[in-house]
Amino acid sequence: MAENHKEEEERAIAETGPEASDGGEAAHSADPPVVGAQVKGHSSPQQAMTDSAESEDMEESCDDEATIKEAERILGLLKVFYREGGESPINFFKFVTDPNSFAQTLDNMYHVLYLARHGLARIKADEDEIPVLEPLDPGQGSYVLPQTSGIIPLSIACWEQIVEVFEISQPMIPPAPEA
Repeated sequence: MAENHKEEEERAIAETGPEASDGGEAAHSADPPVVGAQVKGHSSPQQAMTDSAESEDMEESCDDEATIKEAERILGLLKVFYREGGESPINFFKFVTDPNSFAQTLDNMYHVLYLARHGLARIKADEDEIPVLEPLDPGQGSYVLPQTSGIIPLSIACWEQIVEVFEISQPMIPPAPEA
């Protein structure tokens, strides 16, 4: 019975955001959404298509070197967890959430969405409508992002609820080493 309730909470978080699973209490809390991580759409499918997912392609964009370096590090971790998990998609929230740092969670979300925007990762819903993540290899062909933007609002209260519902005790993405 408790397992069924937990699945309902996870589904509610995935469908309408973390505030949906607590009966709407978080939606009326004093904590407004702090950030909306956004994946921007493209003006045409041709613009969104990537010929190659190599690091050099990312470097040709106007993104700064630190973003590229961190995105490459996170992509490496994603590939390792994906292989170790039998090439099954990884729960998005479990991958990006650092249970010890709200700020690090936001940073991880930004870099994962950067990977998706550059065709190096795909975010989709699993059979329970939970967002999952998988790496894309250059040999898999091009991945076209939808024309619409995806916004993931996240407040501190929502982050705390994600940590609790998904029972996250350790980050899958360790903080980047200091330079």
